[in-house]
Amino acid sequence: MIALLSGCIGAVNGGSDAPPPWADEVREAPGADGNAFHDPSLAANGARGAGCCAGGVDVFSIADHLELGWRGRRVVDGPGPDLVVFENAFQIDDARRFMDPCVVSVSADGVAWEAFPHDFQGDPADPTRPEDWTGFAGITPTLLHVEDNPVDAFDAAVAGGDAFDLWDLPDGPVRDLALAEGIVGVRILSAEAEFPRDPAATGPDIDAVYAREWVELGGA
Repeated sequence: MIALLSGCIGAVNGGSDAPPPWADEVREAPGADGNAFHDPSLAANGARGAGCCAGGVDVFSIADHLELGWRGRRVVDGPGPDLVVFENAFQIDDARRFMDPCVVSVSADGVAWEAFPHDFQGDPADPTRPEDWTGFAGITPTLLHVEDNPVDAFDAAVAGGDAFDLWDLPDGPVRDLALAEGIVGVRILSAEAEFPRDPAATGPDIDAVYAREWVELGGA
């Protein structure tokens, strides 16, 4: 049973003593060995994007999936998007983008998971157009950088990333519990088994996942 919630509410724009808005706990990371792009802590230390047209290096390359959480917290539904996933997409030219699309799921209890609705609506022979991908992470370049460009993670124009709203989850028990009590984890899975991708892609490289609002876990 998940611990009861305390009354302490946090947000992405909290004070200097507030916990970080990004997911700071690695729950599962198959294939991790701690070396270079296989160190999952690089996905739990804040976003360090390289901008519109280059891939960053502070990322974890997913072998199968990556599961992250917020240490001692549950992410709750608030106004607008509740999560932003920062991956390593970058622009090739005005129309095309190098992308590693990811399916994003959440859980309110760490057991039952539900994916956000997603679909590819383009030509499988040309998966490089971002407008053809709906509901995926790994589509938008990461502009946010915790040291060099510490902008609002939820301002897509200056931060980049792909946003998700708990209200958009499919109807069912996971959505009901997520809206009532919040979520404890995010699971990110490569979309390659189901959807086309750039043939040069080698798997999603996750930079960070940010939450807008959360509540602290209290005693059992």
